[in-house]
Amino acid sequence: MNYAQKKTFVFVLALLASVRIFASTVSSPDGKIVVTFYLDNAGKPVYSVSYNNETVVEKSALGLETNNEKFIGNLRIISESQKRITDKYTLHSGKQTKLKAVCNQKEFV
Repeated sequence: MNYAQKKTFVFVLALLASVRIFASTVSSPDGKIVVTFYLDNAGKPVYSVSYNNETVVEKSALGLETNNEKFIGNLRIISESQKRITDKYTLHSGKQTKLKAVCNQKEFV
């Protein structure tokens, strides 16, 4: 590999590394729905959603803005955790009254 190729290779690696400083996914229990979450190089939260390997929500910005604080950039992830949640509940009417919901949750701090 000559000097120009090495320089181009290093540039491409640096560019790819700067696009996402953190990335994570969580999927539905059956694996059909996948949510991808990442922070871009400015620390802005972004997500996208796919269903059966087909994108249904293109990359979209996330954020929270209050009177006191803006959580829209310069963010960093300290830790993440994932757990499966099972919730049983009863409806007052309908074809089925006793239902069970199962989902995967991912939390970022």
